[in-house]
Amino acid sequence: MGVVEDVNDPLFLGRCKVRVLGSHSKSKTDIPTEDLPWAMPIQPITSAARSGKGHSPTGLVPGGWVVGFFRDGPNQQEPMIMGSVGGIPQEETDIENGFTDQRDQDALKSDPRSGPLKGNGFHTAKYPTDGNGAILINETEARRYPQKAYIQESDTNRLARNEAIDQTVVELKKENQDKKVKTADFTGISKKAGIGGSTSTEANREGAWCEPLTPYGAEYPHNHVYESESGHILEIDDTPQKERLHRYHRSGTFEEFHPNGDRVDKVVRSKYEVVMRNDHIHIDGFACKNIDKGYKIKVNADEEGNHLDIQVAASGNLNIEVTEGNLNAKIGKGDANIQVEDGNMNLHVNGNFDHYVSGDYNLRVDGQLRTQSGADTIMNAGPNIHLNHPGYAGGGGGGGGGSLPPSPVSDALDNILQRAKAAAAAAKKIINPF
Repeated sequence: MGVVEDVNDPLFLGRCKVRVLGSHSKSKTDIPTEDLPWAMPIQPITSAARSGKGHSPTGLVPGGWVVGFFRDGPNQQEPMIMGSVGGIPQEETDIENGFTDQRDQDALKSDPRSGPLKGNGFHTAKYPTDGNGAILINETEARRYPQKAYIQESDTNRLARNEAIDQTVVELKKENQDKKVKTADFTGISKKAGIGGSTSTEANREGAWCEPLTPYGAEYPHNHVYESESGHILEIDDTPQKERLHRYHRSGTFEEFHPNGDRVDKVVRSKYEVVMRNDHIHIDGFACKNIDKGYKIKVNADEEGNHLDIQVAASGNLNIEVTEGNLNAKIGKGDANIQVEDGNMNLHVNGNFDHYVSGDYNLRVDGQLRTQSGADTIMNAGPNIHLNHPGYAGGGGGGGGGSLPPSPVSDALDNILQRAKAAAAAAKKIINPF
């Protein structure tokens, strides 16, 4: 057995400098760390260890105990590492002697910081909900093994032992749970928007959901845990009724599969997803999406004639509500078509209603056309006003709209209007002869 003192193999073979009990003294004067022979790690048969295939032979840390043998026998210059050995460390590292973590300050500043908790890897770890993501600042340097927080404690991961859980990511995830995320629950109630009518919507703001808490409840020895030097964690928990899969990044981003099959994904900063072909999603239940800031969708970016299709099946509504702001739609070139096959169209405006048409404005009503004004009715036409004209679509004679032939009714109205205009002009001269 021996203690790893250096893991920076210049050949990248996973070799370590190991001070071996019974072969090397504790004194670094007798044999400095740099004079120790490189020990080659043995890999499991599940790792090919050839041409980059299999697992990388890395993972041992300075200060860790290992067991092995010398493949050159009594010469003791070619040590092999068979595996690592845990324990319950009793005291911190004494760098003045061997059989300890021998990293100097420069090495500690360049090596991974432990994590993922504040005070153990992070100098600052904040998770505000302002849309800017997590604020993470690493500690200035790594810590020697065995770390102070684990003195007189089993080297087996706390998540595997279910001990001191309040000092693990379980507590951190609880503290940063996303709570009471309000949904866009909305109920549109149709009311007549005609004379004496109004329209209204009744929104249900009580609907909300919360990020499910981790159902962690591991029992030793059923939770199989891997934690890297910087605090990345992988759990395969086989605890009965508490079975989970958990992959955790030291920043706080994670995915977790719960015993009932639920899956929770959380990203503490930005998320990017790229699909190089098609994307198919089938949700057998409901879907809720809450976006605290903006949302952009662009379709047909390749300009190949693709469409954005939205279909709501029978007995469902398409509800859109803007609490305060504008509802804008723009068509650069093309038509705007709305068809109500079986039902009414109701529109209620509490302010003004302006229509501007650069071309013709055709209105056809097969039933009655009723208008009501609470004040004056003002109409301003060009040279003529035609009523009940046979040449207009939907009029007495039917047919399509186009050039309008003379109409006795129209001619009579024109004469009346012309006389009214002349009388008004004469009256104005009498009142103001100048």
